[in-house]
Amino acid sequence: MDICCVIDVSGSMGSEAPVPGDGGAQESTGLSVLDIVKHSLRTIIATMKSTDRLALVTFTDSASIAAGLTEMTDAGKTSVLKTIEGLYPQNSTNLWDGLKTGMTLLNKAYASKDSPYTGASLLARLKNKPRVTTTGRLSTLFILTDGMPNIEPPRGHIPMLKAYLDAHPASRTFSISTFGFGYDLDSALLLEIAQVGGGGYSFIPDAGMVGTVFVHSAANTYATYAPRATLNVEVPEGVQVQVMGTVEGEVNRASWGLAIEAGDIQFGQSRDYVLSFPGGTIPADLCATATFRPFTASAPMKTDTITIKHATNPPDLAALQYNHARLSLVTALYAAKKTGNLEEAQAAFSKIDHEIASSPILADYAPAHAVVRDITGQGMLGVEPAHFARWGKHYFPSLARAHARQQCANFKDPGLQVYGQNSKVFQQERNELAEKFDTLPPPTPSARKPHALGGLSFGSKVSSVSRSGGVSSMSMYQSQAGPCFAAYARVQLADGTRVRVDALKRGAKVMTLRGPCEVAVVVRTAIPAGEALLCELGDGLVLTPWHPIVHESKWVFPSDVVAPKTMSCDAIYSLLLFPGLHPDAHTVSIGGVWCTTLGHGLVDPSSTDVRAHAYLGCYNHILRDLAAMEGFEGDGVVACVGTERNKDGKICGFLSAEGLEQTRGLEVEMATVCVR
Repeated sequence: MDICCVIDVSGSMGSEAPVPGDGGAQESTGLSVLDIVKHSLRTIIATMKSTDRLALVTFTDSASIAAGLTEMTDAGKTSVLKTIEGLYPQNSTNLWDGLKTGMTLLNKAYASKDSPYTGASLLARLKNKPRVTTTGRLSTLFILTDGMPNIEPPRGHIPMLKAYLDAHPASRTFSISTFGFGYDLDSALLLEIAQVGGGGYSFIPDAGMVGTVFVHSAANTYATYAPRATLNVEVPEGVQVQVMGTVEGEVNRASWGLAIEAGDIQFGQSRDYVLSFPGGTIPADLCATATFRPFTASAPMKTDTITIKHATNPPDLAALQYNHARLSLVTALYAAKKTGNLEEAQAAFSKIDHEIASSPILADYAPAHAVVRDITGQGMLGVEPAHFARWGKHYFPSLARAHARQQCANFKDPGLQVYGQNSKVFQQERNELAEKFDTLPPPTPSARKPHALGGLSFGSKVSSVSRSGGVSSMSMYQSQAGPCFAAYARVQLADGTRVRVDALKRGAKVMTLRGPCEVAVVVRTAIPAGEALLCELGDGLVLTPWHPIVHESKWVFPSDVVAPKTMSCDAIYSLLLFPGLHPDAHTVSIGGVWCTTLGHGLVDPSSTDVRAHAYLGCYNHILRDLAAMEGFEGDGVVACVGTERNKDGKICGFLSAEGLEQTRGLEVEMATVCVR
């Protein structure tokens, strides 16, 4: 595998990268955007094999090759890492020169099987003559930038890119992906570069998305089976046909039908297209031919042709309806970005939501319900004018591109989690990359530290309170908020009265969806900053954005209903009730809204129920950790300083104030606690 990283080193890359802390306040780590990009590069390098190669191209006023394609042996890694350490913010943003230089570097490498690797002298270049050929190697180009190009090529970026690709057929063997940092982006340009280049576009608003985006981008690259595939569909002359979810340039029309640029095909992941016939004439049969070359093969292009007869090959209706909804969402997201018509976008989102909800065929079809969560969550928030102006206009095309390519681009968007589930290569590479990102030493802060902001920082294995300074673990950059209530939220007791959550102790009887139940443990987590990112609903319900609640008769996240906001809060609380046989027995009513509690028994992450969580749903695991904390043997109110997270950035434990690691046993009579 060959990866060429084209890195923006303009002056703005020296600005500080904000970190949205789990407690809601933004922390000051002193890390610049370039620091985080450097660490992302180190993560990729750490997982590359000795036969892989990496190149670095930097661009500011002009572009330069910081490191040619270098074999990732121990010596090669050391050399490139030293180069990365020396990168620093400079002047302007000449994106086109960086892109052209990166493409030329890859083209030259693939022009001859005997192209030497980079060396400082002729002797070094001869000594570094490659031990592997470029035949059958997978290559890709990543562009990393935080702003808008301020040096424009004469004909514009896209015409110049298309002209270059047409003049250099070898460029078609690699994909081009773009990564935009922050909010001052020409995201339309970055998206179009990715579309023309056959790669992905990722929006990284702050450091909180860095880990998950780069982990998935690298994993998707490793999982590629055939780059830049095409799909030809023969259509009878005169028949009108449209390919859903595609944009200009991805579908070329000919007298015989359509040529679709399918892009990179991955191991274990299908690429699905839906054809619509607006004229009402559906051909009796369609002939489709896929053309591709596996990256490991030196043989000519392969073809695979099938003929679909409308009368004898009925479609999988559930898959058809799901993909129709998926591609309708892609179209709506692209349209919102292009036109800025938020009313039309909201109407389109609502229509897709309704079509899925009203379809009996999709009632138990998990991928479709994951799409709904994209729509009712960040989708509906993003069409609000203030949100769209700040982040929605950048986020929508990023989500659309991932859905169009059917690639999981992060850990956070629910609809993307269905992609790559059956790819052992993707799953293995993602897990390895995520683990490396969490455990590699963090970078040394280079950004000037602003006036200190209070914040609570939770690391992967340790928890620390920090008002300004570096980080102890990179896992904070894959953080996901845990489920808790604000102290002043009022919970309904079994007798119908309501009390503050912070007044509860073991033995208090609360009302659940299955009747009265006693509180077993109250978990109190202090917020030193005095404020947290919370959602306010109902009559006095204040809780974290990812604490499942019942809304309109279904379980959703609070952030799917209202926009989170920073609120005063000294502590947040979680509840563990005495065990019940049904997940609904692990609920409480706050402000007239039903909320889940810990240990509800839903642990299968592939479940369509948003409550499902491998750790937070498992009563035994929760009990094991809470039993080790001070206060457990007394009134049941325990002090917690944070959550432990696994290599995927997901909660896998509670951390006590004393840092206790041993647990004390507690025997309770219960039936099956964890169900799958």
